[in-house]
Amino acid sequence: MNTTSTGTPWSASEEETRLNGTSPRTRVAVLWSTYGHYHIARLVALSQVFSVFPIAYGASDASYRWMGNKGLGQITELCPSTWQGHSQFKLACRMWQVLETIRPDVVLISGYSDLPAVSAAVWASLHRRVAILMSDTTHADRHRFLAKEGVKRAIVRAFYDGAVCSGTRAEAYLRTLGMAAANIGHKYDVVDNRFFSDGTDSIRRELARRGGAIVQPYFLWVGRYCAEKNLDYLLTSYHGYRTRGGKLGLTLVGYGPLEGAVRKRIQELDLISSVVVAGARGPEGLLEFYASAGCLVLPSIKDTWGLVVNEALASGLPVIVADKCGCADDLVLGRGTGVVISPDEPFALTMAMLKIGAMSQEERRTMGDRGRSVIAEFSPEMWTDEVLHVIRKTGKVEA
Repeated sequence: MNTTSTGTPWSASEEETRLNGTSPRTRVAVLWSTYGHYHIARLVALSQVFSVFPIAYGASDASYRWMGNKGLGQITELCPSTWQGHSQFKLACRMWQVLETIRPDVVLISGYSDLPAVSAAVWASLHRRVAILMSDTTHADRHRFLAKEGVKRAIVRAFYDGAVCSGTRAEAYLRTLGMAAANIGHKYDVVDNRFFSDGTDSIRRELARRGGAIVQPYFLWVGRYCAEKNLDYLLTSYHGYRTRGGKLGLTLVGYGPLEGAVRKRIQELDLISSVVVAGARGPEGLLEFYASAGCLVLPSIKDTWGLVVNEALASGLPVIVADKCGCADDLVLGRGTGVVISPDEPFALTMAMLKIGAMSQEERRTMGDRGRSVIAEFSPEMWTDEVLHVIRKTGKVEA
């Protein structure tokens, strides 16, 4: 077991509590496989209300290059390397040991299907502590098998007191697993809105101050080069947009196993002069792209939510989002923030690009302003309020 500690306090110490003359705050353990900037934004908000104890399965994740715990504060790691390479049984045992040491009042658990998560839920149940499931899983994420769903339902009903989920589709799935609607909170999938809003505004002001014209806006895609992101459809649709007279460029920001295939497809479609493959970027590096883009495009065929849509809306951009993305119902459909398309329809994305591309800068700015208003409802602080509400609903803890 390893503890990364760089001086960022997530909780008040017992000595600080005594000196301040305040009552000890509710102790909340938070379990994620590993931590990136999305998770840290939530921890910061939680720490304003609770004494927070973050636990990571490992120091890194095999699937996400941007994720990792280094430099992110006091985080207990169950193993010092990539967690997927370790025995789940050993991680589950270490999870139990950590919880025995921390003795939290509440355990926030990201999932119910791996042994470390189940270990934490069972620990909470046996010690009469509150176990809250954190989930953005939807029914359409994958093919569902009746027997497996029955096991999930049994685990959720036996060990979890409540849940905080991402949105409409995730709540519907939780209810099929037997979670009562009254015990479900929302706003789980959030980002640091101020970081993206203030950061992109600062870049735009600097460009204006220097008197330089803002670069021609472009369509922007951000993510991993993998099959579920539907990149061939994106490139084919963009080729259709260009052949129909569309002028805006396309920039791809990301990494992943299909990057070589994406570059080859760009060559095949003769799009080298209009598509920029920008490589991977961290949060700070993304700001320059969000600041100068004209619209974010997310045509995924499977995406439990799509946090890049949160980032784009906070940055004041309109969005084009596939109806397969969990966020489509809550952030886009009927909200005036962009266009929802079906990736099953060959020309849907091309037509949406033509629509957004034909808008004036002022029209896109108006849509972007609506997006900022909508995403203000999905902040780390509002998620913290939802967690507090669910804890109180259980009646087990005075939070």
